[in-house]
Amino acid sequence: NSPETEIFHKGRMLYGLSRARKAIGDGVTVVVVEGYMDVIAMVQGGFNGAVAPLGTALTESQIEELWRVMPEENRAPVLCFDGDNAGQRAAARALERVLPILKPDYSVKFAFLPEHHDPDSLIKDDGASAMQRVLDNAIGIFDMMWLEESKGRNFSQPETKAGFRSALEKRARQIANMTVQEFFVHEINQKINEVFLSNNTGKKGGNSGGFFKGGMFKKQMPGVHTPYRPLNMPAKPIRTSRLLREKVLLAALINYPELYEEFSEEVGMLEIPNEGYDGLRHALVQFLSEALEGEIYLDHQAVKQHLIVQGHGKILDAIFDSSLYVHAGFAKPGQPLDIVREGWKDAYARGREKSRWHKA
Repeated sequence: NSPETEIFHKGRMLYGLSRARKAIGDGVTVVVVEGYMDVIAMVQGGFNGAVAPLGTALTESQIEELWRVMPEENRAPVLCFDGDNAGQRAAARALERVLPILKPDYSVKFAFLPEHHDPDSLIKDDGASAMQRVLDNAIGIFDMMWLEESKGRNFSQPETKAGFRSALEKRARQIANMTVQEFFVHEINQKINEVFLSNNTGKKGGNSGGFFKGGMFKKQMPGVHTPYRPLNMPAKPIRTSRLLREKVLLAALINYPELYEEFSEEVGMLEIPNEGYDGLRHALVQFLSEALEGEIYLDHQAVKQHLIVQGHGKILDAIFDSSLYVHAGFAKPGQPLDIVREGWKDAYARGREKSRWHKA
């Protein structure tokens, strides 16, 4: 923690950047961690793009320095924070600093470590794959804005929804580049309309993609994740070995939390003969129930991030292994909600049939 001098500028320099520069140029993920020891642990774990501020909060100059050394096609460093309250506050401050300097194709992502872990302890306890999982689940600036502004809000009243929209637009107005600002404001209006003003209110049996009274979950939009079969074709039966069935049921609700209200009773009573999977089920039920009661917007990224912070990262990896969508393509992100709903019902019903047969 040396003082600033004419040569040494804490707010501009980053620990480890001179070493990481070549790896960054080769396209490795740039990860900004909190301190020197975190950088050392990350590099020892194989994350050669790790850097850290020099004993201060991340500054605008440091972010811009990273953008300068990153490849043109990938100017989005991951800012990695502890999962506790202090880490959340540090992420909120970083968001405030980055918004005014955003430019087209220049961005950052936000990642959060599991509670009670720093990079060193996470890599030592759970391996480099656990750290990679944290980075893979990093969220973008817009999602970070949404999560920050939704904290502590109850969306049951029109005026609170209006206040939420105003707060988001106020943040977007901090962006100096007018092109980027315009797109953020457009995205805010589009998402607010989908979440709060859709005519489809997410009632049971509907097809709105809505979770709460105001349609609190975004609709599934067409894109690269197109359905693997036409809508008019019946859902393909899936293999239902005991643990595979439970993996499929949990994965579908994680990817489509908007279905929780419809299947809350079933998943709440689900019997899973595996302590780790059942622990994740319990955490998922608690999180989605609290979100439902508080009318809080969530998507699959927010659900996964929460489960990782709660220490269920290894089980998430086991659930979302490479074979999952081979057996249950309906649970893949981007599927029509009706397909997911029918697939979930089918997997659940098949398990109940087997259970009744064994009891008889």
